[in-house]
Amino acid sequence: VLEAQEQRRKQIWKMQHDYRELFSENPTAMLVFNNDGVLADCNFSAERLLGYSKEEAVGKSWSDLFESGSFQPLWEALSAKGHLYA
Repeated sequence: VLEAQEQRRKQIWKMQHDYRELFSENPTAMLVFNNDGVLADCNFSAERLLGYSKEEAVGKSWSDLFESGSFQPLWEALSAKGHLYA
């Protein structure tokens, strides 16, 4: 039983590591906002897009990061549906 638990723990760690690497190294800017529109995480490509380091950007609101109104339709769709894909 302990061996199976250890094996499962290693599998979970590997999946988390792989996801983090995919997120971090993705050439597409990836931003994760919480339900209040506050940035919770972003990758290096998003840092370049935003002009802020991750440490500077995380905790800022959607409206602090983008020009007023520039993403309003996108934010409304996200708020209404919970996602942006079809």
